[in-house]
Amino acid sequence: MHARGGNGTNVLVVCAQIGAFDSLHWMGVLVNPETNGDAKFICDELHGQYGIHVDHCQVVASGSMPTSYIMASDASGSRTIFHHRDLTELSVDHFASRVPLLQGTVSWTHFECRDAAATPAMLRLARPVMPIISLEVEAPRHDWSLVKSLYVVWLSIILA
Repeated sequence: MHARGGNGTNVLVVCAQIGAFDSLHWMGVLVNPETNGDAKFICDELHGQYGIHVDHCQVVASGSMPTSYIMASDASGSRTIFHHRDLTELSVDHFASRVPLLQGTVSWTHFECRDAAATPAMLRLARPVMPIISLEVEAPRHDWSLVKSLYVVWLSIILA
């Protein structure tokens, strides 16, 4: 089975399905969709099926889209996930170049704290122009001072 994953895009799809916002945008990193079938699949699904804009994504020439393979045991119900990631994280420079284009058009911005060094810089750029900011924190290595000025913080079960 071939399916798109990712917490951020999954939330956007749900928002699209329930009509939560007039316009939805995903800003992530993609290998060039013109040369990478997985990236094209993601763009086609997000934009083509759900109307989620992907034009603010950072497009890179090489690498591969993150891939997970899930093995599930019918006998025990347990599962094992194999994950491969060969893609850079969204850069602060790319985010900074997009903030002026989004100013005044975005009512909610959600961050996944994947890059503990870059996320604080992006939050500083977003705070003055994006009214509601949420952050997903999955690992104890993240800087807890980031959550002080946010409206919503999503925690993994490990941290809850």
